[in-house]
Amino acid sequence: MKTSKIILAAALATAFSATAMAQSSTVNLTGAKQNQAGLLNKQEATIGAASGNGKVNVNAAGVMQNQAGLLNKQELTIGKATGNSQVNVNTVGVNQNQAGLLNKQELAIGKGSGSGVVNANVAGVQQNQAGLLNKQSATIGQASGNGKVTANVAGVQQNQVGLLNKQDLTIGKASGNGKVNVNAAGIQQNQAGLLNDQKMTVGTAK
Repeated sequence: MKTSKIILAAALATAFSATAMAQSSTVNLTGAKQNQAGLLNKQEATIGAASGNGKVNVNAAGVMQNQAGLLNKQELTIGKATGNSQVNVNTVGVNQNQAGLLNKQELAIGKGSGSGVVNANVAGVQQNQAGLLNKQSATIGQASGNGKVTANVAGVQQNQVGLLNKQDLTIGKASGNGKVNVNAAGIQQNQAGLLNDQKMTVGTAK
């Protein structure tokens, strides 16, 4: 089993005496790839994560996760803020690609908790799978506690070909006192094959 990780721009607050020292990070990135083939592999990528009083600014283009084989997993997070932190993300061209059996893809864009604030501008996101018993899940704009998320999203696609596959897409999810504002255009779920399942949820609060 192999694990591949990419962490782009992480900031957190550290305590010195009784004072919290805020940290900030700014990253401009073009072309990041994770490639794996085989069995029981895992890929993780985080673009813009902040905690405590940290602040992160990220501009990223051309991020790809590629896997082929059996029982593999891909995780991609774009814009995550906890505590009193703030994350600003601008990204274009994000792809998750898998081929094989019993694979799983997870994508989260704009996730705020505590009093965290996330501002995300995202264009051109794709999840692609081919094979059997695969699963795709994507969440765009999720806030809990007193978190606040603002996301502008264009061109999101989930594509699957094969048998007994599943797609799950959630846009705008708030819980507790969380607040989510999402502007989305060009959202598609595409499937071809037998006994597949698609689910899309837009705007939920509890």
